[in-house]
Amino acid sequence: MSFDLASHGQRYLPEYPPDDNSDHLPMAWLALTALGASQARREAFASAYLPRLTTLAPDHPYARRVQALTAETAATGIPAVLDRYLPQWISGWHKEAYHPLIRIGYGVEFGVPGEVAAGLAYLESVGADQTLDALTRSIRHERNLDGEALLLRARALGPVPGSPNDRFSRRADAALSLPGMAALAVVTDDHLRTMSRAALMVFAGSHDFFALHLVTASHAFRLLYPYLQPRLGPRTDVVFTVGLLAGYLAAGAPAPAPWPGPDVAPPPTSPELLALCRDDEHDIKLAHAAGAHADHWRDPAFRHVARSYLGRRQDV
Repeated sequence: MSFDLASHGQRYLPEYPPDDNSDHLPMAWLALTALGASQARREAFASAYLPRLTTLAPDHPYARRVQALTAETAATGIPAVLDRYLPQWISGWHKEAYHPLIRIGYGVEFGVPGEVAAGLAYLESVGADQTLDALTRSIRHERNLDGEALLLRARALGPVPGSPNDRFSRRADAALSLPGMAALAVVTDDHLRTMSRAALMVFAGSHDFFALHLVTASHAFRLLYPYLQPRLGPRTDVVFTVGLLAGYLAAGAPAPAPWPGPDVAPPPTSPELLALCRDDEHDIKLAHAAGAHADHWRDPAFRHVARSYLGRRQDV
């Protein structure tokens, strides 16, 4: 049976047991499509993934919320629905390892109303974050500040309290409560690009699983930025920076690595990245996010870092 993307969000919970992992199937399906995967590969991936998921009864509150948001999106359009709901909940974007926002981002990027609705319902269910919202009131503008300087500023705040084995969301929440976190509420030049490049450098230096999510999260936030900035103004940049740095601290604040050095090889194409991807949802999403960032920023480093990581993954 063919995978039904349009109604997927109404049929399955956004997380599945045993560890409340986020449902990546719609995102991976769309990423595979963008990377040029065949229909057969996409269907095989979906068939293997679907048994993990938890089916929803039609009257489940989450299913009803997705249904309502899907209908509203179909009636008024994606921009109107995002304008109405996204600014209310964006302060919680770091929760669940950024997956609610990433799912919305894919829905917007590929024009899938049901996925915008599913992601919004997921983001609403995790809720806004009062601590992050309060930190956006400490906004400060600093010219000529690079991303690595902000990473060092974050690392200086000290380790996140609690156990390293705590869930990522709990550690990110704890990071937001660190004394001195307001010092990270900074807006600098070319802010989205600066911080997206910083996230890439963290991942280049660590290949850490959660650092990977900083790259895919920055891709989603860039896609949704135009729907937030008119309502929130410069606070949008602070939400992005502080939420990203909270995740960086939650991941253990790995040291960034400069990239690229004197690179003579051309950056890999999307089909070349696809060829390196195992049938792993995180590999697939990284390949797409890196390629999309590289094309948007005209910065081949994103593709080079993705190739380095995916190539090593094949050797494991």
